[in-house]
Formats: sequence, structure tokens, C-alpha cells
Amino acid sequence: MSPESAPKFAVESLSTEALEDINHRIDFILEQHEPLRDKWESLIEGLTPPNQLNRLEDLARKRREALPPRPYISEKLLITKEVPEKARLLFEKNFQEVIAGTQEVDRGYNGRIMEYPDAEDDKKVVYKILIRHPIGEQNDLLSEASYLADLYALSQKNKDLRIGVPQPFYCATLTNARLIAMQKVPGVSVENVLKQKLPLPKEYDLALLEESLLAFVGRINAAGFHHNDLRVGNVMLNLEREDSEPLAHIVDTGNAKWIPSSKLKGEIDNTTDSVMIKKVVETLRLYRERQQTTEEQK
Repeated sequence: MSPESAPKFAVESLSTEALEDINHRIDFILEQHEPLRDKWESLIEGLTPPNQLNRLEDLARKRREALPPRPYISEKLLITKEVPEKARLLFEKNFQEVIAGTQEVDRGYNGRIMEYPDAEDDKKVVYKILIRHPIGEQNDLLSEASYLADLYALSQKNKDLRIGVPQPFYCATLTNARLIAMQKVPGVSVENVLKQKLPLPKEYDLALLEESLLAFVGRINAAGFHHNDLRVGNVMLNLEREDSEPLAHIVDTGNAKWIPSSKLKGEIDNTTDSVMIKKVVETLRLYRERQQTTEEQK
């Protein structure tokens, strides 16, 4: 069934939350395919939001299938089918049972971060479960886990900058789940701070945060590693940290790439990560100013 012939859902029957989610996913796909945005927007003009999303997902799938596969496997990544028994029993169930047996920590466009503390001896494990195929040039499961392993290794070499990265333990493709098991890191994403209107402690130093993040991305870029998606959802703030803990963590390597400086061109260059970090920190500064204004008016 083509997207055009799919049932045309009545927008009025959708909840506000469902409609917002659909519009967010539409924007995300268009952002990921910026060179094709004008053409694709003309193709979905006049369709209802659900059918716009169906059409865009179909276009993205066809484009992905037309691109040559570019898997990347890091020697630092443990690839295993020997998933710990309790975790295997959980993830071999159907998806709804998995959701019922886990606690959602966070979610993105194509995956959910789930916690199942009893699955392994180490209680600080979370699982990124991929629920949609990558869009366009996004990394596949194995590549994403591999880039995360490399970024973690870089963070260990640069501990002085106080920026952390979750350690990936393994990735696996099971009957009903494609997942990356990784370290659970403390903190909350900038996106969730904004959405949930969480207090930003006065002692949390935004100037130091910006300095550390920019120095960190400067070093990884110099090494040839580019994250390419340092938006508010992928920077986690450690607001209640101990002195020895990182100021923040960088997560999600779905768009990461190793790019030698000699090959930098077009939309990926050696300023992309730093520009995005500056936007994230500026967003936090404006948020703190609004918080302070609200408190003064009380």
C-alpha cells in the first residue's frame, strides 16, 4: 500500500501529543535531507500530517536503499550474540512485552533508551532499542555502536576536560529487538531540562560547561572524529555531580563519522560540532535568564 492510498486519518481524532510527535518526525526527516527539502515538501503538500509522515518515511527508505551500505566496525566494540540470559529472555519477547518490562529513560526519533535493572549484574546498564530504521545517511546499529565505542575511548584520553561519554558494552540483533547495551550515565538532557522546566542550579557554571565542551569537540575533531548531531537532546547535564564526575555527557552517535581533515567539505566541516555546542549553551543561558526573571517577579 502506497502512502497516498493509506487510510487518511482525521487530524481531529489525534491527541495534541500525537500530532506534535508526527510534526516533530516530519521536521526531523526534512532536516536530515536538507538538499531535498524543497522537492519533498512539494510532494507532501496537501496531505494530512499522518500521510505526510508516511510519504516522507517512504521517500527516506527508498533513498537509503539506493545508497551504498557503509558499515563501520570498531575494534573497540564488543559484538556478541551471547547476551546475558536475563536480558536475552526479556528482549526475545514481543515489543509490547519488552516495554511493559522496562522503564523508559529517554527517547529519540528512531530509538528508546530503556532501563531494566534486573537484566544484568551491573545495575548501571541501559539499552538503546532501535524502533525504526536509520534515515538517509544515519548510521546503522553496528556503526552507531562502533562510533560510540570510539568516542568513549577518546573521552577516556581527555578526562581532564570533564566531558563524559557512555561506555557501550555490546550490541546485538535479537528476534524482536536491535539494541545497544551501554553504561547509564548521571544527568538529564538539555532538551528535558527545557521541556520539563527543571531548575538550573545557580552553581552550575555555564561558562565552564561551554569551555569544556568546546575544548572536547576541538580535540575529537582534530583526531578526525565528528559527532554531527550535538543538539539539545544529545548533551546531558550532570547537575548534581560530585567534583570528580563529568560536567556533562555527550550521547547518540547516530550521525557520527571519522572524517580526515583532507576530506572535509560541504555540510560537514570542522566547525559543525562547535557551532552546535555554542547554540546549546546559548539556549541554556536564555533559559536561566527567564528562570531568574520569573523568580524575581514572585
